[in-house]
Amino acid sequence: MKDTKAHSGNQPELPPSPARLMELIREIAASSENVFFSKHAIDRLRRRGFADKDVIDGFKIGDIEGPVTPGDNHDEWKCKVVFPEPDINGRRSVGVVTIVIEKQELLVTTVMWVTG
Repeated sequence: MKDTKAHSGNQPELPPSPARLMELIREIAASSENVFFSKHAIDRLRRRGFADKDVIDGFKIGDIEGPVTPGDNHDEWKCKVVFPEPDINGRRSVGVVTIVIEKQELLVTTVMWVTG
């Protein structure tokens, strides 16, 4: 019997694996002009003393924590990428809620502290 749960737009039924999506995020973030920040994310970066470059660098070493979920629009996937705090060893990590748009762009919606 087919699953009849509602899906956003024309999303495939299953999200990409976190490993595959992280690989795609790294590919997209290799060109910083493909990474965009919401106003909220920019505010959070400033409050936490980070620059956009810290997030872009974090995509190179980070991993997805938690589920990969459909975004609000067709061909979007939302996840939280977590990486160690820059310049401080082991105290806490940075979580970056990221939307992958059409396998071509990244939208950072917020930046948060993640304590382990």
